[in-house]
Amino acid sequence: MRSIVILLTLLLLVPLFVCPPSKAQDAPVDSSSFLKDIEDVPVPEGFTQNEEEPLVYDTPDGRIVETSVEGTGDAKEVAEFYEKTLPQLGWKKDAQLADSGLNLTFEKEKEKLKLFIKRDELRVEIKFALYPAKKR
Repeated sequence: MRSIVILLTLLLLVPLFVCPPSKAQDAPVDSSSFLKDIEDVPVPEGFTQNEEEPLVYDTPDGRIVETSVEGTGDAKEVAEFYEKTLPQLGWKKDAQLADSGLNLTFEKEKEKLKLFIKRDELRVEIKFALYPAKKR
């Protein structure tokens, strides 16, 4: 009986050593780490949504939202964060509208999302513009 308990304990512990927990990308994310008005767009660690109210309109074709976050860090790493994370949330990078540098465009269902990533001397600002995708 004792050997069965030891065996079961080992079977439960082995995955912890063989498959250690991965980094932050796989960690559970609470709702406070997503944009307030674009609920399926994450905010990078160390960034906060700006205090001023975002611009939000509902139109017959869909919603229009403009908001921004700011924080510290490397602008290129922020761009890489969104290029890696948004596709996991169903956003497709729009290659036709891919801007050079640190401006990114994604599409999901009937919406387009543009990100404008800008760094000044003290901080990185990310502006988000969500609008209805044009009907094809």
